Amino acid sequence: NAVLTSIAVTPTDSSLAAGTQLQYTAMGTYSNNTVQDLTTQVFWASSNSAAATISNATDSEGLAQAVAAGAT
Repeated sequence: NAVLTSIAVTPTDSSLAAGTQLQYTAMGTYSNNTVQDLTTQVFWASSNSAAATISNATDSEGLAQAVAAGAT
């Protein structure tokens, strides 16, 4: 059975103005070299929710919302 070996989140480096949104994607690579979109299966979190939030809601998983100036 193939096992998950890595997860790549894109975009990797982004800058957003307050009030704008950006869709993030998580792609998993497995030991048999297959790649699967895991965007709806991972847990999304912001390290600074005062600057940006990110959704785990159905149909908007990985959607970031810039709230104010700051880094996450």
